[in-house]
Amino acid sequence: SLHDALPISTVQPLIVGLLHQKKLAATVSKDGTETLPVIDFGKLPVGQERVLDIKLTNCVELPELARETDVTPAALDPIGPFSVLKFPTKMIPSQSQTIALSFQPKREAAFKERLVLGSGKNAVRYLLVGHGVSPVFTTEGLTDSSELNGDGRLDIGDVLQGEEVALPFKLTNNSPFEVSYCVELANIGEVNVSGMQPFDCVPLEALVAAGESKELSLSLSADTPSLYYAANMRIVVPN
Repeated sequence: SLHDALPISTVQPLIVGLLHQKKLAATVSKDGTETLPVIDFGKLPVGQERVLDIKLTNCVELPELARETDVTPAALDPIGPFSVLKFPTKMIPSQSQTIALSFQPKREAAFKERLVLGSGKNAVRYLLVGHGVSPVFTTEGLTDSSELNGDGRLDIGDVLQGEEVALPFKLTNNSPFEVSYCVELANIGEVNVSGMQPFDCVPLEALVAAGESKELSLSLSADTPSLYYAANMRIVVPN
């Protein structure tokens, strides 16, 4: 459950938070228990980071209560995916400042943790939630040309000296979220006299929206006659 039921034993907090212009307010059930407001980071690929800014306001307005207050976050799990990147210190009445919260999952799982912000004798409590997920990519146009099918060998074809041959292919993001990719090429064979890398891929990196595809082109440009042009290619996505 995303709800932590806690008995209300303190006065209303001095600090009020806003996320996307919406007030983060606790709700109270008929039996007098409090349900924490949820700060939801959503689904995020493992290894990536999402930062949310929460606007905090010191809402004390009565003159006899008007004073500045310190805002101090309680320590979060040091090996967990949530962290506080930025938080205000002293806040005068009616002043607003921003607290920056980070979510960076290291594995596939659903995460939740309670964040407590102390201000004097009062405290505000939020429930941080997020899901670490792994992206799902498929490729079209990269055909294994090895005799022992499955070792990932691609034959881009022959090319005349001084010319270029290209192999188009497509990456499809089957994940329900935007994912970045990066193509890594390491030459392991013949080198060009000009010093230019024989193999290239365009675009080398990009963001692919959920459910969409990206057209790429793997090319070989050779300025030296040789049977030994070769490179290792890796398509890297967050996992």
